[in-house]
Amino acid sequence: GRGHLAGANAIFLEAVGEESSSEEKKNDKRGAFMSRKELHVLFEQLGWRLVDFDFVPPPQVTEFGEIVYSDRLLLVRVTSNIPRFTQLTDGVVEEFSYLHQSTVVNFVRNYWKPFREDCSDASYLLEGTEEEDQSWRKEYRRMEEQLERCERIPLRPRPWRRSFMLVDLHENPDRELLDEFKQKFLDPIKLVSQEDFEEWVKLLPREGERNSTRKTLLSSDFDEINDDAGHTDFHILLALDRGQKLRPNQRGCEGLIIAAMVFEYNARTNCGLVLHFLTYSFATRDNPKHIEDVGGPMFTQAMSILEENAVATGHLSGCNCIFVETLREEVPRLSSSPNPYRIVDFRGRHEWLYKFGCRLLDVDYLPPPRTPSQSHPQQQAKMKFSLAVVLTPRIPRYPTVMNYETTYYLPQELVQNFLVTYWEKHISKPEKFLLYKRMIDLVQRRRIIPLMDLPWAREWTLVDLYESSDVALLYSFYHSKKLWTANQISKRESLASWVSMLEDKKKQELVNLHVILALQYPNNSSGTRPTVTGGVVSRYFTQINCALVTHLLCSGSEKQMKVMGSSLLEELVENTELNAIEGGHIAGTNAIFFELDPSFSPLIMQAKSQTSSSSSSSSSSSS
Repeated sequence: GRGHLAGANAIFLEAVGEESSSEEKKNDKRGAFMSRKELHVLFEQLGWRLVDFDFVPPPQVTEFGEIVYSDRLLLVRVTSNIPRFTQLTDGVVEEFSYLHQSTVVNFVRNYWKPFREDCSDASYLLEGTEEEDQSWRKEYRRMEEQLERCERIPLRPRPWRRSFMLVDLHENPDRELLDEFKQKFLDPIKLVSQEDFEEWVKLLPREGERNSTRKTLLSSDFDEINDDAGHTDFHILLALDRGQKLRPNQRGCEGLIIAAMVFEYNARTNCGLVLHFLTYSFATRDNPKHIEDVGGPMFTQAMSILEENAVATGHLSGCNCIFVETLREEVPRLSSSPNPYRIVDFRGRHEWLYKFGCRLLDVDYLPPPRTPSQSHPQQQAKMKFSLAVVLTPRIPRYPTVMNYETTYYLPQELVQNFLVTYWEKHISKPEKFLLYKRMIDLVQRRRIIPLMDLPWAREWTLVDLYESSDVALLYSFYHSKKLWTANQISKRESLASWVSMLEDKKKQELVNLHVILALQYPNNSSGTRPTVTGGVVSRYFTQINCALVTHLLCSGSEKQMKVMGSSLLEELVENTELNAIEGGHIAGTNAIFFELDPSFSPLIMQAKSQTSSSSSSSSSSSS
């Protein structure tokens, strides 16, 4: 009737938030017709969604002249006019609805218009005090500031109880929030120095700028290096507390920020990298899907931002891969810490990251010195980092045969390009550093690099000489006195026959020799050659589509030998299945036999049984 042929832009609804468990019990005793939770379920079934921002309704004046503030939620009816966007959630692409910032801002301003400062009809304030006047003004200003920080306001399904808001300082620069982040999170655990923090500031847009595709600001020392390594978008994502609803009834943690994530996107490799992820312990749980866990929504939002960065730089299919820097040592579970204000570093929360959808990349990872204070890679090596990967629909997987669990991997070229570009971005000539050459050497030896399940504390890297023939490594393995017993040495084949099977193409048409080695660089080693700490030898017979394991050797402690033996056999099964599929056997290998010596170690036999029990195609036979 007013000329809007497409109908109303949006239909909003004020709803009361869900009651606490104690309030719910009181309502049950009173015989309430419908609880708030049941009412929310009904609203959701009718197509209503929560407008995800800190909504503050205007104060109401009672008949007695009292100003009443209500804690309510703002819902919107999802119609054909509501826009949608694609987002990654737990590694699955899903479609979500949202409202544009201008739509929500216009509604809020018009809704508050009778109560704003420029309104002539403000007689209701005569009954209120000056403190009450200032209170609602602050609430309104805070609500508007939150809306200005987010271009798209997502619409969320139930549960409707989240009490934090996510702000990306790359899109919404704010020096006060940046300083609070440093004071509350970085300084207490001494994560970065003042000099390093200033480098972060230079990587972010200046306050007032809002252009995600602009050239990154770097110091003069890093300008030329960054030009060679490609454009990078640097992000600091913050979770802001809404009215301190999440915090316990204790003092000691003041300010808006309850969690922070630092990550970046590199346009040349089309990859993202999560550098730091910190929260207060009261704002996270052991399960990323828990309603009171801030980590899950933050990680999902970071993935969405990286997807947008990729599309903005011309990669329409999205971000190629998202890496996560982790610590090799796992931090204790949250239940063991009674302090609700302890700063939690997610880089050591292996179980949480695994539940969210991360898998460890099987490389001996070393980050470059990212800031001027980290003058030498040796300083980074002391902390012992690892590199994980977030599972997305783009991550390839090994062919699934029979009842095997799904195993993911990355191509060697992708990992090498990412590591080389990452190092060249910070160091002009990384090849002069021994630790860098070690890392790249291990990556180049493998055609595909698997992603590992828990535990993430492995100290070695597995290399199959069938993919990357290296006579020197084969010689070291063959003559290792730590691995071979005198009885085994007397019964094994000659080294020349192994070399011939690895290099002779005609022999490979009949038999493929797999020699999978566990390689490790000792800390006290000064050379570029790795040390062989274990290995497994097998033959795949192409004509009968069967494999035979002849040797399995491990070193180290009892625990290390169990883990190494299982890892070597798992790698062998996966490589043999790929071998069979490449030869035209789509169903995989017919059988994998194990030639068992009477003097075979029961310790390794136990490790073998743990692997073979999960594979119905593996069997054993006595020699």
